[in-house]
Amino acid sequence: MHWPLSSQGVLFIRIIFLGIVISFCYDIMRFFRKIIPHRFYVMQIEDVFYWLSAVFVVFTFFIRESYGEIRLFSVLALLSGMLGYFFFLSPGFMKICDIPAQHIRNTFLKSGILMNVFIKKHRHLYRNEKNILHFRGKYAKIKVRKK
Repeated sequence: MHWPLSSQGVLFIRIIFLGIVISFCYDIMRFFRKIIPHRFYVMQIEDVFYWLSAVFVVFTFFIRESYGEIRLFSVLALLSGMLGYFFFLSPGFMKICDIPAQHIRNTFLKSGILMNVFIKKHRHLYRNEKNILHFRGKYAKIKVRKK
């Protein structure tokens, strides 16, 4: 299919922007990993799902915008958008995200500590049935009525 040069330039810019958006979404996922640390295999599973969805988005973009034609300039535009974001914008974004991530994580830790203290303090309420009836050092006597 023959395209005019101006539409190819517009497509090139749109694909660069798509690479930037894909990389930004990955940084959002990295931000949430800073809040809630994950095990290595969980991070790998998240990455697999992320990249599968990114491939689906890129594939859909190519089908919709360039009628399924994958050209060398479009692949280079996608890579340049992603690499440009990761080298120039991502370090600043992650540095900015460190402060709120640390604050949110500390808030979660403090609330978890408070919940742990509350549970330890009121453990006697749910330990066994006999202690539920405990009040001021005395146990209630339960009388069973005979029929």
